[in-house]
Amino acid sequence: ELWTGDISIKALTKLSNSDTPKKITLTKDHHYPRKIAAAELFKLDWSTFLSPAEEVLKRYKTIYGRFNLVLPDENKYLVQYQKGKVFVSPEDSYRKAGISLIKISQEQLNKIKNGDRKIAELALSNHLKS
Repeated sequence: ELWTGDISIKALTKLSNSDTPKKITLTKDHHYPRKIAAAELFKLDWSTFLSPAEEVLKRYKTIYGRFNLVLPDENKYLVQYQKGKVFVSPEDSYRKAGISLIKISQEQLNKIKNGDRKIAELALSNHLKS
């Protein structure tokens, strides 16, 4: 799975407060912007790699293809911090956009989407303690 396990606190809160969490739209925001990833790939000296295809696949699975779950409005706001001239790192982009992420498991996400508010509240309260 390419999901990092990170979800925005705003998205988790919205899921937790919803009577119909399955209807909440979550956006897969690429942890690493696609245009930045493409630019990096173009800059590589591919003659130094024994298997360029394997290298691209490895980078996709470990860096470029990974995504976080956010709300659509958060995703739109993030775009301005993920462009080539201003992009420093995924963490910097999220910080500048004021988006905090929290790590949960796929199993927890599934339960939350099925209406388990206790798990969402527990995840949020644990995050607030740290």
